[in-house]
Amino acid sequence: MIRNEDLKLDVESGVIKKYTDISQIDASSPFKLLEQADGAYIKQKIEMFELITGCETKNRYAICLKINGWSYLYKAFKCKEESSWCMRNCCSGESREFKMLIKYSPNGLYDKGDNYNSNLFAELDRPYKCTCFNLNRPELSVRITDGTNLGKISEPFSCSRVLVDIRNGNGELKYKIDIDRSQPGITCRAFTCGAIESVDFPIQNINKMTGESVLDGEIKRMGRSYSDAVIGNDADCFDIIFPKNATPEEKFLILSSTLLIDFRYFEDTEKEEPNYVRNIIL
Repeated sequence: MIRNEDLKLDVESGVIKKYTDISQIDASSPFKLLEQADGAYIKQKIEMFELITGCETKNRYAICLKINGWSYLYKAFKCKEESSWCMRNCCSGESREFKMLIKYSPNGLYDKGDNYNSNLFAELDRPYKCTCFNLNRPELSVRITDGTNLGKISEPFSCSRVLVDIRNGNGELKYKIDIDRSQPGITCRAFTCGAIESVDFPIQNINKMTGESVLDGEIKRMGRSYSDAVIGNDADCFDIIFPKNATPEEKFLILSSTLLIDFRYFEDTEKEEPNYVRNIIL
């Protein structure tokens, strides 16, 4: 049994041999690796400057692919947000513009440093949207570096539910997320009681012929520890189970939708004082 604490430590430390024999994995390309994966684990990097000052910094993530359950954990991608200070600190999650650079790690190890010029695999683009009810809903475009359009993630309007549509490069609706917005981890996320709660985002597979949906996969935002919630550490972790018959391209779209969900529902940009001060006062 792998504990979450051990997994978080392993993701940050750069050690993979504990879980992975690289020789048994075909990592010749990102899509080859995604083809073998049945799930993923996404960890957001803790930004100390943000934790102390309360100013939103650029989000960074590590993406590990789960192969054969937890038998193999392969460090596949690093992600870095590109956005302006005003967008991060003055705009809500509904409107915030950003680009996300995603770098492939062909040897299963994260290189130290911030160079994304080599092994850049994909770019996510979310334009600024002045969202009002069902007007100008948030969208995220997904492209790989050769210019191929993999698809688009969008969020239809609903007063009481969280809706996410995942479409392929041809515009076909492949998967859908539909959950009740009243989960404590969403409605009370600014408070300690909500931050420690996990949130489940079941993935619905859409039948192209009938239009019917079947539950097939899941995105789980894992609850933070009580100590992290109290000091205001908003770095999130997500555990993902891919749909059984998803293609490598569709799996990458699901990873991209997870990043959009994090920006939309678990980013706090309305900070008047440092996180740890605000949480202690509350």
